[in-house]
Order: sequence, then structure tokens, then C-alpha cells
Amino acid sequence: MKMKKTCFLMTLLFFFNLSSFYSVASSESVTYSSMKVQGKNIHVVTVNFNNPNLSFDVINANDSRVGWEDFTSMINRSTPVAAINGNYFNAYAQNEADIIPWGYIYKNGKQINSGATINRGSFAVTKNREIIINNGEEFAKDNIETMVEAGPLLILDGKIVYDPANSEFTEDKINQNPAQRSAIGITADGKVLMVTGSSIRMTELASIMKEIGCIAATNLDGGASSALYANTRYITRPGRKLNTVLAVYDNEKSANSNMNESSQPTSSNTEEAIQIIVNNQKLQLPSPAMILNARTMVPISAVAEALDAEVKWHALERQVVISKDTVNLILTIDSVNALVNDEVVLLDAPPIIANSRTYVPISFISNAFGVKTTWDSSTRSVNIVSE
Repeated sequence: MKMKKTCFLMTLLFFFNLSSFYSVASSESVTYSSMKVQGKNIHVVTVNFNNPNLSFDVINANDSRVGWEDFTSMINRSTPVAAINGNYFNAYAQNEADIIPWGYIYKNGKQINSGATINRGSFAVTKNREIIINNGEEFAKDNIETMVEAGPLLILDGKIVYDPANSEFTEDKINQNPAQRSAIGITADGKVLMVTGSSIRMTELASIMKEIGCIAATNLDGGASSALYANTRYITRPGRKLNTVLAVYDNEKSANSNMNESSQPTSSNTEEAIQIIVNNQKLQLPSPAMILNARTMVPISAVAEALDAEVKWHALERQVVISKDTVNLILTIDSVNALVNDEVVLLDAPPIIANSRTYVPISFISNAFGVKTTWDSSTRSVNIVSE
């Protein structure tokens, strides 16, 4: 029994990866280049925001304002086409509950973190797709859709505005010393440039951002927080977990984990339906299983019944409760935080509502209840065997 519990804990976060059908988000409107500018090697991800299908959003660590999360985990569960680290945060806190961001954060038009006590450089996107780069206190927030804030501000109206004597940033590692940097800017033709580089002073960063064509730019949290990703490639990997990431989505090609029922994925009509087989018995599903971000998602009612588990739906909380023997699972729609016997577990993929059904990752459910799951690519079937 002890060995079984150990195996369960080890496999709980390992979702069934269907490598034959793995689909990661990429976009032709996002490009990457490595170049040397003013003697410094930099990485540049160019986002052509003139494409109306592109959008910016914030990825919060574990879908929470507080705490931190591995950059790869944030990317895997959100599948953006590009991403860069965002706000400064209390990275040296002793307790995760004390890891909080500094500066404004807006997500889906809602403020989830207040502004800093000093004027910092901000990157914001309005609801009518205007990009604003300025000090966070210098513009109205009533029309902001997405926003991160770090600083200092580097370029404004085509001119370098960074002042090395800036009294608002007093730490030498930010203001004076060569360091790993990350920055974001916009060009005159509406392209957003996400940039990382190493051994760069802030004065050099401002000059580099201007030379590569930015008419406005701001520094982001650098050092060990510097992170850059584009089109499935991890370009700059951070040296620590992160609190806030600014992400880009191509709404034609990527599936955001914060989806609603009006834009739900469905199984492909051009491929044979996925079969779910439990103890050699093919399940008759009320709605087809689907592959979403390389995870097999199934209507929970049919699978739970086959596993002799009980399912309850709490409409007010948008939660599904699944119970079997001594195991009790609580999953919340569109959230990657699940409870397993009152212990919080982070999921790679959130439960969703599609086709008027609650869909969950089947491997999480089967692992939680201690059953074996395998994938047969020749028959496109998931086989579950009770132990």
C-alpha cells in the first residue's frame, strides 16, 4: 500500500502525453533572431501585432497573484506563441505566501495588482489594441486590457529617457552594473520587440533598444528572472521560478487555458474518434473525447461511472467533486489548482466545459485512483486497467 501511494504521488503530475498528436502553438507573425548590437549579443522576438489574431495576456504563477512557478510549467499549461518575464517580485521571500509582485498587473481588463510606490516603466495593451509604454502612473487605466510593470523606462517618443542618476532605482545591480537583461519595446510600424541579453548595463540597454528600432521601450525584471520563449523554443531560461509572465497568443492557432464555452475545442471530424476502454470494455461517451494541448480530455461522468466513482457538481463554485473509496478530488473549471484529499496539486491542464459537458484530463483521474493508463496509437484508444 505504501508503494502504491508513492507511485501515485510521483505520477500525479505526469499527464498522458500523446506524442503522435502533440500540437504546440506557433505563429508566422512571431519571429526570432539572434544578433550583435553595440558589441552585445542579444535575442530578439518580434511580434507583428498588426495581425488582428494576436493578443497579449498575463500568465500568473499557479493562476494566483501570490507565489511563483517554473517558466516551463507556465508555458506548457498556457501554450502561448511567445512569452517574456514581467514584473519584479519578492523573489527572496522565505515563504511562498510572501512572494508578491511589484507594480501594476492587468489581466482580462481587471486590475489584479496595484501600482508601485514609484513611477516604473509599464507595458500595456488597451481594449482597442493600442499599445502604451510609459510610466505606469502617467496614463488612465479604465481601458486597459493587459498590463505589466517593471522599469526603468528606457525610451519614450523615440528618445532615450533613461537617466543613470535615476533616484527611483537605487540598486547598482539594476541601475549601473552589467547584468542579464530583459526588455520590451514597440517600433513605429506596430511591431513589439521582446529582448534578452547578458552583461549589459542599463544605459547600454536603452541604446540597444533604440538602435533596433524601438520608439518606446521599458526594462523588465532581469537577472535570474530573464526569460524568453517563441514558437516552441525556450530562448532564455530563467535561473529561478517566476511570478508573472507576459504572453502572446495567436487566437487562430493556440488554445488558451482560460477558454469559455463559446470557444470550446471539439474533436476533429477528419480523424477517427478517440476510444476510451476500461477493463476491456469500450465506453459509450455522451460526447467525444478530445485532445487539448496534448492531453486527452474526456467527459467525466462516463469515466467516473466506469471506475465506480461518484461525481457531484457544485454549480456556484464551478467545481466537480469525484470520490472513490478514500480518494476525494475537487477540480475547478478553468483552474489548474486541484485538491486531492485536501492537498493542493497543480495541474498541467485545467478542466473545461465543452459540448455542455465537463471535461477533465483522463490521466489525472486514473492516476489519482491508482489505475494504469496506456495509449494505443494504432487504434487511437486510451486503455484503463484497474489494479
